[in-house]
Amino acid sequence: MDTGRRDWYNGERVAIHALDVDVNMSDKTLADFMRTILTVDAKITDHYQYPAKGDKRIGDTVTTFRIHIAEPQIEEFRFLCEGFYIQVYDAKRVVVDDVPTERRGDWMQLYSGKQFWPFDPRVGDFDIRDIAHGLSNLCRYAGHTRFFYSVAEHSWLLSFAVHPSLAMEALLHDGSEAYVADIPKPIKRELKDYCFVENTIQSVLAEQFGLQYPFSDAIHTADRAILANEAHDCLSKCEVNWTEGMSRLSIYGTDTPFHIAGILPYTMEQLYLNRYYELGGV
Repeated sequence: MDTGRRDWYNGERVAIHALDVDVNMSDKTLADFMRTILTVDAKITDHYQYPAKGDKRIGDTVTTFRIHIAEPQIEEFRFLCEGFYIQVYDAKRVVVDDVPTERRGDWMQLYSGKQFWPFDPRVGDFDIRDIAHGLSNLCRYAGHTRFFYSVAEHSWLLSFAVHPSLAMEALLHDGSEAYVADIPKPIKRELKDYCFVENTIQSVLAEQFGLQYPFSDAIHTADRAILANEAHDCLSKCEVNWTEGMSRLSIYGTDTPFHIAGILPYTMEQLYLNRYYELGGV
């Protein structure tokens, strides 16, 4: 449905349409949807959830997203969604609330003193100082480590474990956690709304820093492999050997496994920032 709004697209003023999109909230489908949104430069303006029903529903819940999209991009968007079995249909009605004139949701104060709207992140909102500070003060494993081990140290180490061309991606792969914290996976899997917010923040953050999103498979592989290092170095011996068969992650191009040092927040923050600028960050 035509919203009545007009915006610039490739040098022309074009109509902005409202579409409703049904997405099964599995991790893969959500990632496919977020990638599609970025591809066509659409804007999510609202969403709501309802229980999945019928044989065609793959996830536990289905979320309907209201998006605004430039008219020339609609055909490509529908085609991409069809390939992911994501249902798209015209919005039945458009109300004034569909047009976001102000930020959606409440805001939080960041270390830098800036405001941040977790439900409405935008390019330009992210400051590497906030990311470095937040992640350096955030402990992995909900704090159940033998010594303090931050998300920043985890990300910093990961940046040395992948090909240099992916190092910045690795350094920032958990950047969203500086804003929404690090939730243990068994809990996160059940919090579909949280996953949506985290993915939205991470996708906009990646766009601002010039990174692809979803991140490369190599990042996910390294992120899983470093669990063996973490279990060996900073976790207590578990009742169940959940890392059996896993090899510890090594520095890229070597056979030297990483050692988790447990670097304290202030020092880790400086190391994280140094690594960012070393990789060409500005």
